Amino acid sequence: MRIASQKSKIKHMVLCIALTMMAILLISGCDSKIDNQDRSIINTLPSDEEVLNKLMSSVNLPGANQVVTDGHYIYFNSSENKFSRADADGGNLVSLNQQQASWPLIADEQFFYAAGSTNGPLTKMKLDGSSHVRAGSGTLSSLVFYQDMIYAIEEPDRTLIRIKTDGTKREQIVDSAVSSFILRGNSLYIAGKSAQDGIVRYNLKNDSQELLLEAAVGNLQADGNYLYYADLQKQYQLFALDLSTFGDFDTEEAEEDISSVVGSGTSNNTDGETDQVSKNLSPSLIMEYSFDRQFVVFDQIIYFIDSGSQQQLFRSTLNQNNKINRSDATLAVDDAVDNFCLIGPYIYYRRAGINRLYRTDIVDPRPIRIN
Repeated sequence: MRIASQKSKIKHMVLCIALTMMAILLISGCDSKIDNQDRSIINTLPSDEEVLNKLMSSVNLPGANQVVTDGHYIYFNSSENKFSRADADGGNLVSLNQQQASWPLIADEQFFYAAGSTNGPLTKMKLDGSSHVRAGSGTLSSLVFYQDMIYAIEEPDRTLIRIKTDGTKREQIVDSAVSSFILRGNSLYIAGKSAQDGIVRYNLKNDSQELLLEAAVGNLQADGNYLYYADLQKQYQLFALDLSTFGDFDTEEAEEDISSVVGSGTSNNTDGETDQVSKNLSPSLIMEYSFDRQFVVFDQIIYFIDSGSQQQLFRSTLNQNNKINRSDATLAVDDAVDNFCLIGPYIYYRRAGINRLYRTDIVDPRPIRIN
């Protein structure tokens, strides 16, 4: 009896151990499946860089009071004139700074901005709003980041400069006063304040520059192979400049062949002077309409404020001939728009004379108040 009882206890212990091991394996297997599912879900989400590439329509939109995103939140100056963070729909609003931030940008997991409503000294802070540091004393606007350098227009002479993110090594880029500029690839496209200054392409890889076109330019946009601009001397009509005519600074092969592509009128110059404009250039007229307000070109669609329609925002798709017809334009924002920007499927804008932020989505022109 005693032997049978011991055998029964042993069997019971073995059974308990077996059941315990099975439970452990089952739990482990479940955890493994959960982990694999989590990893699968994570892998389907785009990285921050991919999100930003899809969300941001332009790196240098007209107007200092713009909206930026890190792929998770939007950042903007609130109606209380405080630089703030919120969800895409305006929820969970948090003030990060007691002052306004003009021309804000995100780089190296920090904010860089001009401290003020339209311009001011270069300032940086962490994404959570802590550690405010003034990085320069000059009055800057139109901030753009490229390879550890901030490119900006310095007031009051509107000089285009670059400066390190810590405020050191200030350097002037071009001699003439600048109306606006944009970054595309490894090049800056710079619009001078006069037709003689025109549009200059500045190669950031070797600091060479060339004059692409003699024109008095208002807004300046780049999309695909084209540079779009409003010609101030031609009633602000919209023109397109085919950049493939000049080659592409982003490839070494194009840099070597650029003089032969453009003709004898231009060449790469590295002595700080701008070369003569090409005689072979022929910009194309996009539409006989006055683009005297802000416009943005993104993915072959032009978004523009119509001064003749109570400043409503319209959009129109470029056809195969790179033209648009005013009659084909679709209402994008059924409101009076002062300035706007595109972030993903949304249009964020401010009404004329009102420091509040509104949003519409691409398919519904009815506005929603964000703040």
